[in-house]
Order: sequence, then structure tokens, then C-alpha cells
Amino acid sequence: MGSGGGGAGGGTGGATTSGGGGTGGDGGDGGQGGGQTTASVEVTPEAGGTVSLGGTTVVVPPGAVDVATTISLMEVDPASVAALPAGYASVGPRVALLPHGQIFMQPVQVTLGHTSTAPTRVAVLRLDDEADVTWEPVVGATADATTVTYATTTFSVVTPAEAGPQVIYTVPGTANVGHLALQGNTLYWAVRHDLTHEVEVGSVNTDGSAPNVVVPLTSGFESPGALATSPTNLYFLSTVTTEQLFSVPLGGGTPTDLGSAGSQGNPDLYLGVTRLIFDGTALLYSNYASNGSMLRTFQPDGTPIATLPGIIGATSICEDGSDILYGAYEGVQRVAKTLDPTTVTTEVPSDELESFAVVVGIAQDPSNIYVLTNKSNQSSLWRRPRAGGPAEPVVPAESIAGRARGLLLVDDQLFFTVAIPAQNPELMRVDRVATNATPTTLDVANPLNLCSDGTTIFYGRGTDVVGVGKDWTP
Repeated sequence: MGSGGGGAGGGTGGATTSGGGGTGGDGGDGGQGGGQTTASVEVTPEAGGTVSLGGTTVVVPPGAVDVATTISLMEVDPASVAALPAGYASVGPRVALLPHGQIFMQPVQVTLGHTSTAPTRVAVLRLDDEADVTWEPVVGATADATTVTYATTTFSVVTPAEAGPQVIYTVPGTANVGHLALQGNTLYWAVRHDLTHEVEVGSVNTDGSAPNVVVPLTSGFESPGALATSPTNLYFLSTVTTEQLFSVPLGGGTPTDLGSAGSQGNPDLYLGVTRLIFDGTALLYSNYASNGSMLRTFQPDGTPIATLPGIIGATSICEDGSDILYGAYEGVQRVAKTLDPTTVTTEVPSDELESFAVVVGIAQDPSNIYVLTNKSNQSSLWRRPRAGGPAEPVVPAESIAGRARGLLLVDDQLFFTVAIPAQNPELMRVDRVATNATPTTLDVANPLNLCSDGTTIFYGRGTDVVGVGKDWTP
């Protein structure tokens, strides 16, 4: 990539372009040819400079560099870099801003052309370089009908992408998507055959590729009450006469019955939906029963390890280091993973939550415990500092008019689903530091558990497996 003779005069009109036989245009537009398309210009401390390639333009202001510097734009083959995360659709080329890691002393303006018909959904995603595998959203990008613009002080690989709910896979048939689990870049989904009492589990990569049948439609079971994955196996709960724990290889096969896990099934729509966790060593399980719930732990082969019986109340659990947090009549309880009853303590007393509310979701970070509760058709979300109470309402009951489920903490935001009487269920989001907030509704969503790869929130919507960027706002 060379530099044009006009680079010292602001960089316009003197850019060098190459395009596999294409012809360079005015102001440094790249040629259109069969090879890699590039455009270059020399920018100076006194005048800055501008370079353009197709719909991409970079404007470097005076004072952004301290010595004359050649900058370049290069279109990148999408197949040569990481795929866009689920929840984003491509609406423009991948463009490398070169040299990677170039630091500017003043922000430069980058404008990318896009083809979206919904500009309010257009975001800019970036990679550090072509070897980076994680696309990250650029903060502060603004879009109009044809372009999206942002300011930066460093160069990377960028692309415009349309954020918002994106269907990853549509499950054949008419039954809704149920529980979800994520292992690497593969999503595992169960189907809710509540009326026909059947089990069906499949998988699909988060980019929508490689759909696979893990457990074909099988009669004689209840729909899975929970899913969990290890690096080799998928685990699910299903009721035959008692609730049984099953395992199957991630690639599919005949499920292995690991034995009775509890006395009866769990009514997903009324109590907790997060109740089976693989912590890297063991399976942590919570079972609801009208005569007393219990916690149990199992080896990956199904060998029982320990049981904590006699719990009264909900069945949601959350891993917290060497402990398990679980919902109970007393509020949120803590117990060591050994399930030694002498280690049980009350983490969030019930009198700090809404009276007679059921704990239906728990999440935690180094500073706080977050508790999702339900009372009749009203739900609340609470935050209690680990350093001590009282619990604070992140979302008061009157702001969630329905049965909330599936609490998930991703970075600074909390996500959950809500089954709303006489309406479509919804996926909601709220900032974890908010107080007495009204949550943002993101989409229609089946009222079960959620999962995330840290960038995208995955959920069911009818028969669709859907992903949405965690920062997207409708």
C-alpha cells in the first residue's frame, strides 16, 4: 500500500488504491476488482487527512498524529475473520483500518455505509485485528438512513451490523422452545411437548449452522424440566413416575437414565426454572415437592454425592464459588456444595423481600445478590449487598405485572422473562444498579430460562431459538 503525492495536503485527491484490477476513484475511493480492495493516504500533523473506500470514510483531524503517517482501509473477506455474534446481522463489509493499533492524539471520525432498512438498529462491531475472535460493540455510534459514524483513537477491524432479535433456528413443528443450555458456541434446546408428554432435544451453533437432533422425539416422558451441559454430555430432567436425571452425549444418542433425582416433577411455570447446574465437577440439582423440596449433588455419571432434604419453598439455585444459593421459605439460603446442613445460613431474609413472595431466580456478583420473586401475578427484583442489608428493589412489583422467570446477569445488566396474563410473554432487561426502575421490554419470549455467551442473550420465542445483543434497545 503506497502513499499518494497529495497526502501532505490534507490527504484528499492523492490516495493510492488497489482492487485487483479495479480503478481508484476521487478522494481515495477503492477500486472494485476481483482481489483485495484497499485505499491508502498519508496524513500529517498539520493537515490530517481523509481516506475513503466504497462506503467507508476515515477523517483524521489536524493534530491527531505527530509525524506523517500512512493510513489504509482494506476490505476483509468475511470468511477470514470471526463470524458475527448471534443477535447481529451483517449490513455492510468488514473493513480493516490500518495500521492496527495506531493511536491518535485526537479522535478520528469513521463513517461506514450500511444497507439496513432499520437504521435505529444499526451498530458498529469491532475486532482488535483479523486474529481476534470476539466482536465487541463500539460505544457512541450513531446511524442515519445509509451510514453509521463513530469516533475513535485507535484502529481495528470494523463492520456495520443490525442489532436486534435474530432468529438463529426454527424448530420444526408447532411446540414451543423450552429450556436452553450453551456449551461453547453450540446451543441446546428442548421442546415443550406439555400436552403429548414427549421429550425432544436438539442443538444448533449460535450462528445458525449445524442443526442436530440430540434426543429424537420420544414418548413416555414429560418435557425436560431443565438442561445442563458438561464438555462431553447434555443432562436433562424428565418425569416418568418420579423425576429422573438423564444424560446423552452432546452429539446425540440414546439417553442414559441416571436414576431417580427427586420425588415429583417441577411445575416450571410456577416455581424456579434454574435448577440444574454443572459446575465443572458435579451436577447441582434442586427438586420441588409438595411435602418438602431438596437439594442434591451428583457425579457426572449420575452417582449421588449428597442430599439436603426438608427445604420449604421455591427451587431456583445459583452457584456461588464453593456454595449454592437457593430459594426457600426463609428467603435466599446459602449452603456449602457438600450440602452439610451445619453450613446453611440465610443470605437474604424473606422479611426483606415482598411478603409471601416465592424466589424464582437468583444471580450474584462480587458485591451483591440479586433475587427475582413472584407473588400471584406480580413480580419484583431485589438487590442485597453482600456486606449486609437491607435488600433494595431494583424493580418494584407494580412494574412487573406477571410471573417472572430465568434471571440472568450479564455484565452490568439483569435479564429475565415474564409470563403476562392475557398477553405474550416478554424478555426484559434492567441495569443491575438501578433502584425502583421500570425494565425495558426487548422482545416476546417464552417464559423459561435464558443463557448467554457474554455478548448475546439466547431465548425461545414460540418455535424459534432467538439471539439478541445484550446492549440492544428497541
